[in-house]
Amino acid sequence: MGHLIAFTLSVLLALMNAPNDQSRSMEKKAVPDVEFAHSGAIEGLTADGFEFSTEGYKSSDGISLSVTRIRCQTAETAERLMTQTLDNAKSVIRRDKLFDENGKQVGRRVIASFETQKASSTPAILWTNNNTFFKIDSPSIDHSLLLEENLFHNIIRREN
Repeated sequence: MGHLIAFTLSVLLALMNAPNDQSRSMEKKAVPDVEFAHSGAIEGLTADGFEFSTEGYKSSDGISLSVTRIRCQTAETAERLMTQTLDNAKSVIRRDKLFDENGKQVGRRVIASFETQKASSTPAILWTNNNTFFKIDSPSIDHSLLLEENLFHNIIRREN
């Protein structure tokens, strides 16, 4: 059965976006608590022969999310995959560098908007960590940020 992950969107958003405690308290009131349930996964090989997995999640308020991981042969290949994916972006919202616990840069993170058949603008979070490319897709950037923070908080150390 799937794992249940319960976290507060408001807390995450406040920590990520609010410059002071007053903004944090206002943000906590604006966004409800959300839980995520794992809804399935697939694994396989990409056309280039790289291992991939995609996991689905469903939030308690009905938002579907997917997390895709592609393990490339090198960090350079993962970066190239990110660049190719971003070539299709409608816009880039944010860019960050990612660092390991020793302060060494291990990748980058981008929040971008993509045009889909269902919507004119759908946000996605993309990042590389050494030789692995990650992507979180969802119609809600708030939900994506929360899922990212709680599934990957141990590898996401960013600096603008």
